[in-house]
Amino acid sequence: MNLLRVRGQFAPGPKRYDALMEDPLVSDWISVYRSASTRRNYLSSLHILCVSSKLSPRQLLELDSDEARGVVMNVVKEYLRQDKLVSAR
Repeated sequence: MNLLRVRGQFAPGPKRYDALMEDPLVSDWISVYRSASTRRNYLSSLHILCVSSKLSPRQLLELDSDEARGVVMNVVKEYLRQDKLVSAR
């Protein structure tokens, strides 16, 4: 969670995935999930995938299943290479 320091306390700030919500494709998809933590986790994961692959959510959807799997696995392998096991899952 991104936090801003305000007079000795921490207050929530903008999230790194906020820009994704400007895409109607993403906002429509994520709106079906009621749990705030589920939405936060899914958006965070999508953000990481988009940044790492340099693909937009729309471009990811346009990939066939084998290509999409390859993109995801490349991101996972990079996290494993960096010994970021929790993030890789």
